[in-house]
Amino acid sequence: MPFLSPGFKEKLREYHLNLLQGRDAVVGSRRSARTGRSLELADFRSYSPGDELKRVDFKAYARLKKLYVKVYEEEEMGNFVVLLDRSLSLDFGEPSKFFLAQKMASLIAFLALNQREKAVFFPLPQEEEKPFYLHHINYYPYFEEHLSHLLPAGKFSSLQKFKNLLESIPFHGGIYLITDLFLPSDFASYWKLLKLHSLAFTVIAIQSHEELEPPEIGEVNLRDLEEEDKLSFYFQKETIQLYKERYNNYFRQRVEEIIKAGGKCFFVNNLDSEDTLLYRLLKEGVIF
Repeated sequence: MPFLSPGFKEKLREYHLNLLQGRDAVVGSRRSARTGRSLELADFRSYSPGDELKRVDFKAYARLKKLYVKVYEEEEMGNFVVLLDRSLSLDFGEPSKFFLAQKMASLIAFLALNQREKAVFFPLPQEEEKPFYLHHINYYPYFEEHLSHLLPAGKFSSLQKFKNLLESIPFHGGIYLITDLFLPSDFASYWKLLKLHSLAFTVIAIQSHEELEPPEIGEVNLRDLEEEDKLSFYFQKETIQLYKERYNNYFRQRVEEIIKAGGKCFFVNNLDSEDTLLYRLLKEGVIF
């Protein structure tokens, strides 16, 4: 299931081509693209579609009946980590907030791979999924397929599980957390952990137009998708105004916490077109 249209992908390629040409114009400003591999073996990981067969450890397969590939020291250090919130609160809106979150994860992966960067992807909560390593642009179609099979499930990871996950990631780089910001209540501690474990972190906040602009009148039944609490309201104009004030105040506080921890926060909603997303991502300096 493609999350990015062919025309949008072409625009992203042109963006990177222009970026690289701009770097070439300044002596010493172009970052070298490492194409060789370190000969020092660092670890093994499970085989993923797209891995080169010459890296498969067939001796391990003969013993364990499971495919593993060799990970060398240089490959172990990813440049970016993409964390995708797939808790049930994102199963809302038309199109759903989760579809937009998948689209943003796909966009970041495509940009990273197109620039010969490496990345590792985790859904949160993890359940049984293993991290998805992206080392080459050829991996991108497999990543899109992997994303398409993910569904909203459960609650966002507890602070301890979040901490354990970050400590387990072998990377040196930045983190992108894609979430609707409806996390467990100890928000500031999550941002501090992101800062502690990354060179830089960006929170991409997913919103829906249904949340931003609810109907002005009429009865609305609300249900907490994670806790199953139910509540009915009869919305009037005064009620809507109060709702918007509280809603905006909630997100304003989250943004202030993120900035205080040294991160960036960027909002997208489910009515944003691809061109709008690209323009705003470039304007805000979110993409690399």
